[in-house]
Amino acid sequence: MDKKVKIFDIEIDKYTKKQAVKKLIEFVESDGLNIVDFINMDTLSKGQEIPELRDAVKVFDMVLPGDAAVLQAMGADEEESPLTEFFQYMRKRHKKVFVVAQTEESLAICLSQIREQHALPVAGGAILPSEIEQEEGLINEINAAVPDCVLAAVPSPLQEAFIIRNYTTMNTRMWIGCTGPVEPEHQGQSFGRIRHFFKWKLFQHKVEKEKQISNT
Repeated sequence: MDKKVKIFDIEIDKYTKKQAVKKLIEFVESDGLNIVDFINMDTLSKGQEIPELRDAVKVFDMVLPGDAAVLQAMGADEEESPLTEFFQYMRKRHKKVFVVAQTEESLAICLSQIREQHALPVAGGAILPSEIEQEEGLINEINAAVPDCVLAAVPSPLQEAFIIRNYTTMNTRMWIGCTGPVEPEHQGQSFGRIRHFFKWKLFQHKVEKEKQISNT
């Protein structure tokens, strides 16, 4: 169960959906704060250039693949996200979620999905401050809401840097980072699909190149 796959010097947990859901449930029922990151190809690519991002991810409690490109690079079968079943568990046990996003638009979309698709109790939502000096206000807002889980829909490396700076003062059992920009309105457009395709192909090329270097 502890098998990991390293891509660009970042270790990703290679769990089945059932194993991942079990770990998520254990985390949300624990007493301390556990940090989970769903890492995508953009984050892995950024990690090649940003050592602080790689260092942050290394101390997280669980790192899971966040998109099909990462699953493919890991040689793993594509399964439904464990979050769907985990959210069902949270809903049945009336667990509350607090949502953090980068923009008002992203926050509104995430809150709508949480309420309408997953019917989860929402403890609150807020925008990630652009200045480090303002982060204490967000921490106070989270702590006052006392959520069981914080869901952060914030791009890398902002999300990882924020939780590393503030996890010791956060009153919640679980932080789930959904790394990468939340751009649901743009992903369906032709340009968005083409851009994503070329980013995927470039990512695949980098992964294959790294494999060749490691095998020499």
